[in-house]
Amino acid sequence: MINGDRKQKQGVIFLFGAGASVDAGVPDTYRFVEEFKRHVEKEDSKLHGNLLQILEKREQFNERNFGVQKRQVDVEQLLGTLGRLIEKDRDPLLDFFDQKRFSPSLSEDWFPELKRLLEDFIRKNAVVEKEERLDYLRELLQFDTPLEIYSTNYDTCIEQLCHTSHRRYVDGFDVYWNPDSFDEDSDVKHFKLHGSVIWYENKKTKEYVKIPVRGFINEKKVDLRLIYGEDVEPLLIYPAQKPEYIELLTELQLMFKRRLTSNETRTSIVVGYSFRDDYIVHMLWDAARINHELHVIFISPSAQKQFEDKLMYVDKEKKILSRISDRVLCLPYPFSTVINSLRNHYLPELERIRGLEKRCVESEKYGNKAD
Repeated sequence: MINGDRKQKQGVIFLFGAGASVDAGVPDTYRFVEEFKRHVEKEDSKLHGNLLQILEKREQFNERNFGVQKRQVDVEQLLGTLGRLIEKDRDPLLDFFDQKRFSPSLSEDWFPELKRLLEDFIRKNAVVEKEERLDYLRELLQFDTPLEIYSTNYDTCIEQLCHTSHRRYVDGFDVYWNPDSFDEDSDVKHFKLHGSVIWYENKKTKEYVKIPVRGFINEKKVDLRLIYGEDVEPLLIYPAQKPEYIELLTELQLMFKRRLTSNETRTSIVVGYSFRDDYIVHMLWDAARINHELHVIFISPSAQKQFEDKLMYVDKEKKILSRISDRVLCLPYPFSTVINSLRNHYLPELERIRGLEKRCVESEKYGNKAD
């Protein structure tokens, strides 16, 4: 059995999105684009010119379809746009157009290079340079252990936090992928649903290996090779990348689903997550149907709006409420400002209200007046 099923689990789990790492200096989805623009401008003026044109077109698309308030392009939209530009000649929709002229002002040869630069830029910025920037996360280590963190991030914040705090950390790897390691005694169990910048796949054997080194030295990417002479490539899902079957990541996602639906799981604390991944949204909807104890605390400056847009309803017309809709508490704050209150106030208060609700329901069953 995996994922610690032999042992009593804590009732609280975390789901981290990009917003959980912002205070550590890892850019959020919009800041990634702004910093990437400056990076490309230094590297190559022609590339920069192409990038600005692509961003302008995408901004116009966003404004036309989502409104002026959503004009700004985030890193997921940029990567998705670059991917579609590279594959544009294979798009079957082209067969429905009489005129197939492409903008002459854009240099098609630069699209793969821009995409590669952006992917490298994401990887380079996913490692925290100054460990003191992790101080706001140390309050997490005061929660009951083992602390379970599920994350769509592939930065190294939690690994570095545990290393500097001398906490026992597991993420499914010894050196090679070994999901049974989640059964070991530990302080922090970290399930990285989209991979990690220090996880790699052996190109020859297709084995998964963890190599805790920086992939960039003096801004230059380092191509890693195992001592056996075999090349490895990063094992992660970039934003907007089409889902593909990667056994390790599929296994981690199944672990998350099992955890959500387990009646041992009472609260999922979602931090800085945009709910862009449909499979996670559907997992939460399904889990609420199966696990009647499950509640969600959603922490993000834009928590209420994101909840209403992505999680509250199951249809685009926003008419049919999801099963989780009445079990979500939105805290519209940066994560770093509420970690202490989360442990000392919100979680105990949520348990108190649960107990009160249960007593009221039991009282009604015996014919007493509803309260």
